[in-house]
Amino acid sequence: MYWPKKLFDQAGKEIPCHGSGQDGEYHLGVPWPEFRFDVLAETVLDRLTGLAWSRNASPNTFPVTWYEALKCVEDMNRDRYLGCKTGVFQI
Repeated sequence: MYWPKKLFDQAGKEIPCHGSGQDGEYHLGVPWPEFRFDVLAETVLDRLTGLAWSRNASPNTFPVTWYEALKCVEDMNRDRYLGCKTGVFQI
């Protein structure tokens, strides 16, 4: 990925990216990779954003309550579902 690793304020002082609202936080204007998506056995990796999706659109039974959906995502992250690093799955 081609995103800046550091951000700076108007005075040139390094600032944290998260919560800055600056372009580097959102990666706007980043050139798209020649091949954006890598379709793997059980996941699809977006090489532009770094996001990955399960190819199984329904990893849980449906319907579920909001609490059950949150619990499912918590379990997927804890168990490193599909070998992904912890904390990558979100609702």
